[in-house]
Amino acid sequence: MFPDIVPPVSHPGTYDQTVESTPYVTGRIHATFHQVLSDGLRPDAVSGASGEQIDEMAAAQGVKVLPAALRQVYRLIGTRSALWLAGSSFGTALDGGAVKSHALATLDRLPNPFADAQGMYVLVVHQAQTFHVIDGTDLTSGDPPVWLIAADEAVIRGWDSVSGWFAAMAPDVARYRERLQLMRRHGNPIPPWARHLNAP
Repeated sequence: MFPDIVPPVSHPGTYDQTVESTPYVTGRIHATFHQVLSDGLRPDAVSGASGEQIDEMAAAQGVKVLPAALRQVYRLIGTRSALWLAGSSFGTALDGGAVKSHALATLDRLPNPFADAQGMYVLVVHQAQTFHVIDGTDLTSGDPPVWLIAADEAVIRGWDSVSGWFAAMAPDVARYRERLQLMRRHGNPIPPWARHLNAP
C-alpha cells in the first residue's frame, strides 16, 4: 500500500550552479516549515544539511545537479527530520547508492514512465518497498514533480512539485499532541517521538 505519508543560508557547491529557486517556491517551502514549528514541533528537533553534505548526497547517486527546491528542503531538515518522514530514510540518513540500485531493480518489475530512470534521484525510501524519486530529466528544473514507486504495485506521479511534496509530508503536529495528551491521561508510557514536541 502507498504510505500516508529561518531563511536558508546559501551554500555554493559543485552541484548548485545551474538552477535557482523562485521566490514563490522558496516562500512555499519556508511557509510549510514554519507552520509545522508554529504547530508545536521543537526547532531543535530538525537540522539542515550544509552545501557540502548536499553535494555529497547528489554524488552518491551519480547525479550532477539537484533541483533548487530540494536543496532548500535539505537545508531545513536534511540531517535530522524528526517527525517529518518518520519511519523512512531521508537526507543524510539515506544510503544513496544502495537505495538507488534497489529502486531501479524495483522499477524493472513495473511499467517505466521515466524519460531517464538511470539518472533519477531518490529522495525517500520507506521500508525498502516504497521510493519517492525525481526523474533524471527533471533534475535541472527548479521545482519538479516527485514520483512514487511502490514495489509490486505501481509507479505514479505522486506530487506535482518538490514544494508540494514537502507540504504533503509535513507531520500533523496537532494530531501528535492529541495522542500524547491521551497517553498521559491514561498513564501510558511516553513514546520517544514526544521529545520532538514543545510542551503544551
